[in-house]
Amino acid sequence: MADFIVDETRFIIDDGEYDFCFFEDGFKLPDGLIISEKIDETDQWQLYASADSCYTILAVKAKLAQQLLEGGYLSAEDLWHFPHNGEDYYLLINPAGLKLQRINQTHIGKSKRFALSVLAAFNNTRNLDTDVNLRDALFCELHGVMLPSFSLLPKVSDRALYENALRNEQLEGEILSGQGDDSAAGLSFFRARKLLRERGMETESVSVWLENGEPIDDFMQVKGENGIITGPLVLRRHYQIYDTNRDTFLLLMDELWTNALLHTSLISQMSLASINIDGQKLTVFPFDKSKALEPLDDRHFGMNRHDVIELAQAIRRTRTVLPKARLDNALYIQEQGILLPESFEVEEHDDRLLMRDITVNGPFAMAPFLDEHKVDAILLATSV
Repeated sequence: MADFIVDETRFIIDDGEYDFCFFEDGFKLPDGLIISEKIDETDQWQLYASADSCYTILAVKAKLAQQLLEGGYLSAEDLWHFPHNGEDYYLLINPAGLKLQRINQTHIGKSKRFALSVLAAFNNTRNLDTDVNLRDALFCELHGVMLPSFSLLPKVSDRALYENALRNEQLEGEILSGQGDDSAAGLSFFRARKLLRERGMETESVSVWLENGEPIDDFMQVKGENGIITGPLVLRRHYQIYDTNRDTFLLLMDELWTNALLHTSLISQMSLASINIDGQKLTVFPFDKSKALEPLDDRHFGMNRHDVIELAQAIRRTRTVLPKARLDNALYIQEQGILLPESFEVEEHDDRLLMRDITVNGPFAMAPFLDEHKVDAILLATSV
């Protein structure tokens, strides 16, 4: 019984304290964003949805905000100081398509992209502090970090928290037993890869091009920010996507795929920068984390109505350029409004079926789409 730990979050006593909202429903921020329902809370922070369902808003009390800033988990630019009703709050505005939730309530499902994003956040956090308690931390995908609450709850190892996120919550109970000794060491990519393999989520057998902790300033336009790689997110034969401790993802493409795409107009407007890694010429692109960057057969970014219309337009735009390309596993770059296929010639394709799968199965930012919105997106995607 020594290794058994009760999940205290299931036994909160309602003494009226948690009925209090930092911000009332309908409160309008100076930038026009309207705060809506409260999603989650503790005595130090509260999480809200925006009225337009495009954002989640984390409101943090001053003491916790100061701890997060001093620990390097967030920068001053990430938080908006907002005094309200005699209290100092700090707001983090998060795109609804990216996860901002307790790590012990995170469920990865079958997305390898999501699984590696959680792993990268663990890596980034352990680069900052090898010993901080992450049991009740918030997973903040936008900044690729776990935000600790600095509570006095007993520690749980990173591996236990990661396996708990990987579990099928319909069939398996919580995996929060066993304090372990591996939290300080973090989770290695190879250990996580083994856990994914055991759950039928094998990543492609390719070597990673960049290592965790590797500096990125040398091949990015922004200098002096001490940016580092925090882990791979997508590993494919011709390209890889990496998370960083900054507000950008890195897309690396091999020379063969880059040259093939240059023969189309898909990447003609993109600025190309090359690097050499172990004698291999790679093209590197930084992209904003607030936009989707993922293969369509491993979707993770939560879409709202505006996002799904943008994706439908990207499918139509790409189909116009490459009429016979395979798009159901193509790389979607929302920031550019395009799909980059790996196969340019296939005998059959069905964009209507692809768009129907996306609109029915998501993932969604807040809620599934109405039938009329599904129809609009399908018609738009197939009107070539």
